[in-house]
Amino acid sequence: MSNKNDNWKKEYEDIKSELLMEQVDKAVRKNPKNWRENLEDIGFAWVDDNYDDEEKEEEKTKPINKNQEYLAAYFENHVSFNKKLIDAFIEEAEAEEPNYPLFRKYFKIGNTKLLYLLITGLSKLTYKSSIIVRIELFS
Repeated sequence: MSNKNDNWKKEYEDIKSELLMEQVDKAVRKNPKNWRENLEDIGFAWVDDNYDDEEKEEEKTKPINKNQEYLAAYFENHVSFNKKLIDAFIEEAEAEEPNYPLFRKYFKIGNTKLLYLLITGLSKLTYKSSIIVRIELFS
């Protein structure tokens, strides 16, 4: 009996994640230059925590592994987009202890390379809910 309940819950969460990913994809594609407003229209809320500690942490943070170095190089226009970037981002998003300050600093400034990576990752790997979940955590 428990197995049926667990399957139902997992299917529900999968469908819910897929619908959310579709909404985010549509909102961003609708107007890529003003995607934040479009996300607000579907229920996302932006919180300006403005924590001084966070900002200091973001200023000091550096990539601590090869994936993060590769991703930071991409965000700073030193590497062209390729599929390896999606794989690296997913590995980092699913890491036990992601380097949130590193990604948050690019997210907060609206880095278009990060946005493109997220959109492309969502469109190619819709089954990877870790991509969309990290949007909330990086903000």
